[in-house]
Amino acid sequence: MKQTIAWIGNNNREEDTLWKLAERYRLLLVRKKGELPTPIFEQKTGLEVEMIDCAKDGCWEADIIVLAEEGMQEDLLTRISEVAIQKTVLIMDGRRGIGGAERRPSIIGKVLPFSKIVEVALHSGEAVLSGKNPAALDTAAEIIRLIGYSVKVKGLQV
Repeated sequence: MKQTIAWIGNNNREEDTLWKLAERYRLLLVRKKGELPTPIFEQKTGLEVEMIDCAKDGCWEADIIVLAEEGMQEDLLTRISEVAIQKTVLIMDGRRGIGGAERRPSIIGKVLPFSKIVEVALHSGEAVLSGKNPAALDTAAEIIRLIGYSVKVKGLQV
């Protein structure tokens, strides 16, 4: 059975990435109200891809949560916090919209204290992963390699 990924943010700008993921995972693309569906998935049958308007519902169904929202805000984290317990949560590119880079880890830890957080910094073909949970880092590395990046794991953060 395929694991499910809830992908929040940048649904229309990441088509190649999402296509690669959809071949191996069931995808729940969380869109903003009024955002048009991602058209590429209508072209290929056999992919399990669903557009959903509610981040909380999408994260509830998911095994893995990818936060690729530019300028991600603390209120989004708060909305998903009760359904993200013990789930792997990838924070793509260390979005700086959560109170600035120096405050980001403490805010994420406060709002999602029981999630397995992996921060993913993407830089020209390479991804640097950091987090506290070895299994979550392995899951994140698999996903990031699948979408075409080489992976470097920064030591476990304790």
